[in-house]
Amino acid sequence: MEKLNRIYESKMDGNHTLHIISDSRQVKAEELQPGICYLQITAVNPVIGRSVEEEVWSVLQTEGSFPALVNRLLLEEPRSSEGDQLPRLQSLQRILQGSVAVQRAIRVHFRLIGEAGQDFHTQLVNGFQSLTAELSHYIPAILAEL
Repeated sequence: MEKLNRIYESKMDGNHTLHIISDSRQVKAEELQPGICYLQITAVNPVIGRSVEEEVWSVLQTEGSFPALVNRLLLEEPRSSEGDQLPRLQSLQRILQGSVAVQRAIRVHFRLIGEAGQDFHTQLVNGFQSLTAELSHYIPAILAEL
């Protein structure tokens, strides 16, 4: 968690505080404080064979309640024996869990910002719809191979 905190805080302009929520519990909107960027980590999967120099972090600086938004989704499949369906099912599960988590975050964001941040909220929704459209091609491919 400390490494992630250092990575993300280095991408922020110093005017914001990052708080990492390191479990998958449902976060209540009233627990969140304005002016703090929250990052909830619900699952961590190791990526083997990749050096630190190869890590790519894509962060979008924005104004409003959520100053930093990670806009890259890395889909990696674990190595397995041929015919093993578990990695594909795990990949599909991660996609669906991530989709539900983002939908919840968008709803929380909307409640927090009110009318003031409607432009950013619209961008957030549009970005999620674009990601959903991309994933809609990936999910049938997984299901077809099962």
